[in-house]
Amino acid sequence: MYGQRPDASEPTSTASIPILHYSIEAADATPRTHRSLTLGHYTALQSAACCLLAVGATFGTLAFTQLFVSGPAVYPFSIVAPGPPLLKPGDAVQGRSAHRSIRNYMAQTATPAQTEADRILQDLKLMYPPVFKFSRYFDQPYIENVVQKYGPSAKKRIAQVMQWRIRNKVDMLPKGQPRLSADLFFWHGQDNQQRPVLYLRPGGMDMVNYDPAKTAYTLMLSIEAGIKAMPPGVTEFTIVIDTSGVGPLHFNPVFIKPIVQIAVEGYADRIHEVIVGPTNSLVNRLWTFIDSLLPAEFRQKVILSSTPMAVIKQKLDSVPSENLF
Repeated sequence: MYGQRPDASEPTSTASIPILHYSIEAADATPRTHRSLTLGHYTALQSAACCLLAVGATFGTLAFTQLFVSGPAVYPFSIVAPGPPLLKPGDAVQGRSAHRSIRNYMAQTATPAQTEADRILQDLKLMYPPVFKFSRYFDQPYIENVVQKYGPSAKKRIAQVMQWRIRNKVDMLPKGQPRLSADLFFWHGQDNQQRPVLYLRPGGMDMVNYDPAKTAYTLMLSIEAGIKAMPPGVTEFTIVIDTSGVGPLHFNPVFIKPIVQIAVEGYADRIHEVIVGPTNSLVNRLWTFIDSLLPAEFRQKVILSSTPMAVIKQKLDSVPSENLF
């Protein structure tokens, strides 16, 4: 078998062993004598060559370690992130101990939120491997933000979001299904903290021929596209709900509950703020019903205003050209 030495107990045919031929000059300088290396000679040469390679690799590794790890002038980590040096001059670091030193350095410089977020991320990858194969939703900055807000309950909240995404197959939404008009759910601009802004215009929807599945599909597809386009380090977005045109048909629970469920169960930790307006007596009554479906922490994110344009001019960097409010 390839890679195994022949057993000494088994008969070995010289015809099957490659023989290396070479010539030397005899001392008496008469005819040239031809000699052949035996199997023992061949094995000895092979062993000697392996030993030389091993010695060379060892000295090369020691030289590389001395030059790039133990040298007093080379500490690349101190340039990227201020903090204690990875190694002190004179430290003898070889092999696995060098990797342990790097891990220890990263652990020393990480914040508690980063350490906890990394642990949660690794646990969730083991619990829900199919989700991480398709999803970029659960990135490190998002999990760190949830940890900072909710502390010990962060892992439970993130797991609930993941289970909701699995049930609704959010990461495998088909792209070609019919959806609502693009002027009903759209992204425009940012708030003053670079969070993207999603505009919802329920007053423009056809409530007579209302399709709950199409509405939910369009909303989730819009939110997912916006999250993927977020700038680095941004984990949340702001929602502006234009209530112009909202009428009695919008009081239908079939319309309200799926949208509330998507916001609360799927994206509560991604939604920073919800600006709703213009308000009137009808909108206030409608919102009283919606408010009963919201958890207390989500209610604190909602701003009801009879003059929403003044609010968004204060909080957002721009206003879309569409006729809002």
